[in-house]
Amino acid sequence: MMRPNWAMLPCPLTRRLRRLLIGATLLFSGPAMADTAQTLADRLLTQTRSPAVGVALFAGGTTDIAVAGERARGSGVPVEIGDPWHLGSNGKALTALLVARLTELGRIGRDDTLGETLGPVLPDLHPGYATVTYDQLLAHRAGIRANPGLRELFRYSGARDTPTRDRREIIARLLAKPPASAPGETFRYSNAGYMTAGLMLETATGQSWRDLMQAHVFAPMGLDSAGFGAPGSDGAFDAPRGHKSGVMALFRVRPVPPGPSADNIEAMGPAGRIHLSLADHMAVLRAHLTRDTEVLSAQGWNRLHIPGPGADYVGGWLIRDGVHLHNGSNTMWFNTAAMDLETGRAIILAFNAATPKVQKLSQDSAMGWLGAQ
Repeated sequence: MMRPNWAMLPCPLTRRLRRLLIGATLLFSGPAMADTAQTLADRLLTQTRSPAVGVALFAGGTTDIAVAGERARGSGVPVEIGDPWHLGSNGKALTALLVARLTELGRIGRDDTLGETLGPVLPDLHPGYATVTYDQLLAHRAGIRANPGLRELFRYSGARDTPTRDRREIIARLLAKPPASAPGETFRYSNAGYMTAGLMLETATGQSWRDLMQAHVFAPMGLDSAGFGAPGSDGAFDAPRGHKSGVMALFRVRPVPPGPSADNIEAMGPAGRIHLSLADHMAVLRAHLTRDTEVLSAQGWNRLHIPGPGADYVGGWLIRDGVHLHNGSNTMWFNTAAMDLETGRAIILAFNAATPKVQKLSQDSAMGWLGAQ
C-alpha cells in the first residue's frame, strides 16, 4: 500500500525545480547521489532498527547492491547479498508484466472482459462487472473492494494446495455484489482486483497463476531466486525472516518462521506473494528502464508505463513527479521500488520488518536518492 509524502504530492513547480529542492534538502538530511548501496544500507539499518536492510541501486548502466544486519533478530546470522526478500505488493508489477506478455503471445486479448472470461464460471457475477478489462483491474479502476473479508482470510488460511480453487471461491463471493463504482471511473486500491486478474488468466489458459508466472516471467527473464510466499525454511536461518511488531514498542520485533503464518493466504498470490533477490528484482527494473524488446514490444512497455487519461497508476506502479514508485508489505516485510524512466535510474530498498519508521524512511529515501542529482 502507498502512503503520500511531501516529495510526491502534486504541486505547480516544474519537475526540474522540484528535483533541485529535494536534492538540496537531502544534502543535510538524507541520501545523496554520492551514496553507495552499502552506505545507504548501513544508515537505514541504524535509522529504522530493522533487523536487516537490502539496497540495490542502478545508475549509469551499473548495479550496486549491499546488505546490512541479520536474517533474524537475535540469530547472529548475517544477511547475505544473494538472499531473497519478500516483495509484498511490489509483486503486482510482475502480475501486470505477466498479463502483458501473455497478451503478446496471443494467449489472452488485451480487451478481454471479466464478463466474457469469468461469466461462464461465476454464475452469480454481478452485471456491473461485465465490461471490466485487464487494464482496469491492473490500474485499480474496476470498482472492486480492497481485500477479501476477514471471514475469507481466516477460512482460507493455513497450508493449502488449492490456491486457484480458493481464489475462485473468494472472487465469486466478492463479485456477486455490485461494484463500489462504475468501471474506469474511480481509483480504488484493490488486492482483490489483482486476484481477479489472476483468476482471469487461469480461466483463459487452464494453467495456474504460479505456473504461468514461472513459465512466462521467471524462467525467460532468468529470475532464478524467484519463489512464492515467505523465503527460507523453518528450523534454519537460511534466508531473511519477516518480523512482527511487538506490543510494547513498535521497533521491538520478533522473527516469524517461514510457513502459512508468515504471509497472506495463498489465494492472494497475484496481489503479492513473491520473493526475489535484490539482483533479480533489479533485473526486472532494468528491463523496464531499457524497454527490453526480448521481454515486451514497445507497445507492451507503453501499456505498463503510461497511465490512462487522468490516472497516475498503471501496471503496478504509482507515478509521482515522473517517477514510477511502489511500496509492498505483508506487515512483516517492507519493500520499496522506484525507477525514473527519463534518467534510467532505479532503486530498491528491502526490509524484513514493516514498522512505521521503516515505511516512512524507505519511501522518503528512495524518492530522495532519485531526486538528488
